[in-house]
Amino acid sequence: AGNGELRARVAKLAHTWGQLRDELSALERSNADRTARQELLAYQIGELEDLDLSAGEPPELEAEHGRLANAEELLSACGQAREILFEAEELNVASTLNQTLHSLEPYTAFHPLLQETYGLLSNCTIQVQEAARNLRDAASHIELDPERLSWIDERLAKISDLSRKHRIAPEALPAHLVSLQSERRSLNQADDRLTELSQTLEQANTAYHDAVLALRDSRQRAAGELAAAVTHYM
Repeated sequence: AGNGELRARVAKLAHTWGQLRDELSALERSNADRTARQELLAYQIGELEDLDLSAGEPPELEAEHGRLANAEELLSACGQAREILFEAEELNVASTLNQTLHSLEPYTAFHPLLQETYGLLSNCTIQVQEAARNLRDAASHIELDPERLSWIDERLAKISDLSRKHRIAPEALPAHLVSLQSERRSLNQADDRLTELSQTLEQANTAYHDAVLALRDSRQRAAGELAAAVTHYM
């Protein structure tokens, strides 16, 4: 019948169809597990996206929480330090240094050590003034904000909860979210592959069926010609 090419095509199409069928069967078998994993990922990603944690935020919140939780003590400490250094009416460090400088100044020319001491005390006076300004500036940035403190408490609790749930450090949560999103995309692509594979298998089945019919028709024609030839020779 001269069907060498057609037989080879049928064999190739049969092999392709078999491979596609096996791949589709494997994907369908894992579909239940994949669906369960996708549901879990959707829940976990939703939690992390709602948290919307930025890189470096946990230590910043911890530091701010420490300032707010100890705001009253910090303000009191700054106030007391400024009082001792600069603001006490009867006696403070700055006034004491000034009195000491005033008492030494007339005699600095008589002894090099007195001159050196005067210079050291002058520097101390400048540093005390700078320290007092720093304490004033620090106190101006310390806020008594119970509502903000309560919000930070709640946010740190959420961060800690998700950190324990995923068994990673709080700082690693943003990167973990990216990883989960990537895994979900891969699983979604598997769903797309399942749909694509089903369509491809159907096309391969049609091509195989058409080739088989063509081979059958060719063989039937050849059989008729062979029968006629045999009859003629007989």
